[in-house]
Amino acid sequence: MNRPCATDARTASTLLSDESALSLFPGAHPVGDGFCFCLYAPFAAEAYVVGDFCSWHEGARMQRDEQGRWRAAVPQAWAGQLYKFRLVLPDGSVDYRADAYAIAAEDGGGQASRLYRPTHVWGDGGWLSYRRTASAPLNACRLFDELPSDLPARVEDAAPLIKQMGYTHLLLPPVLRDASEGALLLHRRIGEPDALAAAV
Repeated sequence: MNRPCATDARTASTLLSDESALSLFPGAHPVGDGFCFCLYAPFAAEAYVVGDFCSWHEGARMQRDEQGRWRAAVPQAWAGQLYKFRLVLPDGSVDYRADAYAIAAEDGGGQASRLYRPTHVWGDGGWLSYRRTASAPLNACRLFDELPSDLPARVEDAAPLIKQMGYTHLLLPPVLRDASEGALLLHRRIGEPDALAAAV
């Protein structure tokens, strides 16, 4: 079934203006019931976001700003759906690209990005308030050379000792060794993004 993403201009404009700061960051961001998308591609003549939400047809046309960022809002997009950016290059050729800023990816070796709506609720308000007024120096501890796949459990086990020894910060190795590993490897190494957020 072909479900075009012909988002009416009023709905898209409302979604993008309501979260104007968020929609300037690259990637896909949950806004209301849908998602807004941002892509930096100053070389593209046209840009669309396509995916499960439009049966991979047509796609939502993205609007370009003067800095070369393309933005679109797709109210009918929801978490778990796959998507890619469809770029029309100046020579007329078409290029489909995964989202380099995605926090989730297609399982099974596919190359599409997956929409994700975080559910983790950060509970560090007390620490942030304390940090603003604290005069104690930063005292950091590094536990791992590589990020373990069981990070949440390992951090939970080590937390009492870290605190007892007076450390104020825990240094984690890079989540990805390099950007080419992308969201799929992150998912395989850590699991759902909320698991990493909970460990942090």
